[in-house]
Amino acid sequence: MSSDQRRPGEILADQRRALARYLSCEVAPLSRHYGPVLERTGLRGGLASLDELARIPLTEPAELTDQDAVVLRPRDGNGAVGSLELRGRILWARLTRGPAHADREIIEPLYKPVQWIEHGGYLLGYTAEDLERLADLGRRWLQLAGLRRADRLLNVLAPAAGLPHWQLVLGCRRAGVAATHLGAPPDEAALARLSPTVLAGTPGDVERTLEVAARSGRRLAHLRTVLVAGAPPPADADRAHLAGLAGVDGDLAVVAAWAPPGARAVWAECRTGDALHTWPDSEVVEVVDPGSGRPVAEGQPGELVWTALGWRGTVLLRLRTGERGALVRSVPCATCGRGTPRVRRSTGVAGA
Repeated sequence: MSSDQRRPGEILADQRRALARYLSCEVAPLSRHYGPVLERTGLRGGLASLDELARIPLTEPAELTDQDAVVLRPRDGNGAVGSLELRGRILWARLTRGPAHADREIIEPLYKPVQWIEHGGYLLGYTAEDLERLADLGRRWLQLAGLRRADRLLNVLAPAAGLPHWQLVLGCRRAGVAATHLGAPPDEAALARLSPTVLAGTPGDVERTLEVAARSGRRLAHLRTVLVAGAPPPADADRAHLAGLAGVDGDLAVVAAWAPPGARAVWAECRTGDALHTWPDSEVVEVVDPGSGRPVAEGQPGELVWTALGWRGTVLLRLRTGERGALVRSVPCATCGRGTPRVRRSTGVAGA
């Protein structure tokens, strides 16, 4: 059963078990920054409930001056890294194929960052396996937005947009959605030739692209979805403005994707939804009182705090994002029925 189909209680139970394994088998032995933190808090062996995560001190952005210290690094020569199953695979590969084969075929795809992606001022290292995970989360983003394999997507998000650009590029490939990635609003001739059914970009880039179409007198007659990313979700009035600029017949959905600085993948609204679905197999999201740092009750606003789950490369635990929102995780989404936790972002900065 996929994460989206499970009930909220099942998701939380699976999340707790996965986080316990992750902290004990991956983060504690392989993170130079968080290994000592987990030792001091008594969580090196994992945790018995998600509530125990609050024993880990909040990570302040100012602490993260040593980029390498928050990258998981296998540091011994005998392959004793990760879970017992992974150690067995490495040992067997070393005995049967040699150390170079084990390093190249097992350890490097898991732990060697091969791409660095910027997100909100953080430069995040992604291993080959991380990029596969990001591609699947991109696919799920498009699925939530209601895209189909028959869609034609025009992406005007620049590569400089960082995480949302790369998650969209990889997600289109994984989902089998035909896509043109221009990185900037096209001219009139190119726009007419492409005739997209989906337009993706920042609110500003989407607006400029729709204005090009309007000036040319060639409305995007086949457009049915606008994906806005690279900025916080727009207000209802801004969505209505974009829909009006499009001037297409029939329903046009303006669907947002966003996540706070430091998160490893952007969150996504479902089509016609009013909250951002998070990825519980890949992260733990908390909301805390910005003054005391204590978790707040479900549905109450506070500062969003982000913890990695299952990622290699750059790993951050209980990162203060400076963004404000509320979290709903005990009931399914009223729009799409999925059980994944959802964030409603609040305006303003946490603590303001």
